[in-house]
Amino acid sequence: MLPEILPNAEQHGLIINERTREKREVLAKCPFCEEDSKPGKEKKFYLSLNTQDQVFKCWFCGEAGGVFRFISLLENIPESEVIERYRGKKGKYKPHPAERLTLSQLRLLGYKLKTPVGGSEKAVLRLLSGFPFSPVERVESVCGK
Repeated sequence: MLPEILPNAEQHGLIINERTREKREVLAKCPFCEEDSKPGKEKKFYLSLNTQDQVFKCWFCGEAGGVFRFISLLENIPESEVIERYRGKKGKYKPHPAERLTLSQLRLLGYKLKTPVGGSEKAVLRLLSGFPFSPVERVESVCGK
């Protein structure tokens, strides 16, 4: 189970737009670019937190990702440490659907396949699904972006 993005944002002191708190897309001040914290932009909220899909996006600086990336950016630690922290808390870890992407889905996301000399795409798929790494380490070790 993924951690909730909104409680994590509140825990790290992000300023939330109260008008959107109960909606699917919650708006907040972006801690990454801090553009909406500048004078004259007190009413602007560039960071969008999707409480249903547990993803975020800043509409000014373009920083985006899932809840694990969000926490890792806020705490300035690797995403793999955040994933391990939540794996240990809930007992058996249930992989997120993003960890089970096919080669065609990876290509659609913009990843370029790095197949070994004489290797096949099926071998790459076995690599993607066989090692106990985080999804980011797994994808980046086999695919280049």
